[in-house]
Amino acid sequence: MKTLFILIVLFSSFLMLHSQDYIIKKHVFGSSAQTASNAEHVFKSTVGQSTTGNAENDDIKLFSGFWKLESQAISLQSINLIAGWNMISTYLTPTDTSIEMIFAQIVDDIVIVKNNIGQIYYPEFSINDIGNWSIYEGYQVYTSQSNTLEISGQVISPQDTPINLGIGWSIVPYLRSGPMNIEDAMQSLTDDEALVIAKNNLGQIYYPAFGINDIGNMLAGQGYQIYLIKTGTLTYP
Repeated sequence: MKTLFILIVLFSSFLMLHSQDYIIKKHVFGSSAQTASNAEHVFKSTVGQSTTGNAENDDIKLFSGFWKLESQAISLQSINLIAGWNMISTYLTPTDTSIEMIFAQIVDDIVIVKNNIGQIYYPEFSINDIGNWSIYEGYQVYTSQSNTLEISGQVISPQDTPINLGIGWSIVPYLRSGPMNIEDAMQSLTDDEALVIAKNNLGQIYYPAFGINDIGNMLAGQGYQIYLIKTGTLTYP
């Protein structure tokens, strides 16, 4: 009877896998694990134990063959803006990616926002060529006075978020919540001999060919302008 019950539970688990749209990236499982799979899923679980995995968009938990969505923690990041030009980014995936919603609370102080390819958000004239915030970019923001931009969302995994970059100038985001020396942070680009120079909002530079590093640590909330001599991929360690 016990064996029959276990088989029923495992069969239910397998059927549930086929009905899901999730693509499992990671899983945690106990010893003596059972495996169920199809073209899109590979799932391992121990009957009677809870198993947690990370899917494409959601955290999921399996209790004896039944999927259960878990709520993901929402974090808040505060970004200080000075009067004039700023280069900014966030280590969060915003809950609402609309540029208009991201700047809604301080829109009266926002003159213009620009992205990497020169598209703009100009609230006074209701111009929004940017559309949605991209976690793969930094943004230039001109404000009429100092203020604080608050962004809510889910924390990005920087080492799992490669940023593909073209030749020439780009404004890149800094995807970590804590500081990191720019020499370590940009290693994927310097190892590939793609990076020529990086600049912060104060005009300080990192020029690896000449051993110049005026920037020191990259900081959460800041964007950085970089110049590449060939295409490259920035992956924060």
